Amino acid sequence: MTQLQDGRLSMIVDPGAWSNLIGVKLARDLVTRAQAHKKALEPKQVQQLKMERPLEVAGVGNGSQRCEYEILCPIALTDNHGDTHSHT
Repeated sequence: MTQLQDGRLSMIVDPGAWSNLIGVKLARDLVTRAQAHKKALEPKQVQQLKMERPLEVAGVGNGSQRCEYEILCPIALTDNHGDTHSHT
């Protein structure tokens, strides 16, 4: 229930966390959107890196889950002034 109804991709940021978590559906959607807009984003390379030691996560969703991959994906964010900037 965290996705925007108009189709824009969204996520909830936890500024106090040392790392970020997203589900596989959002990860795939980010990669697909980045690839579709590669001229605007100028993506380097979308990578999926197997973690050396999987991260066990509890308190997100039901029960505990296992995070086994890291993803590096370009994104674009528009600030309050209407300027859009690329990030990874």
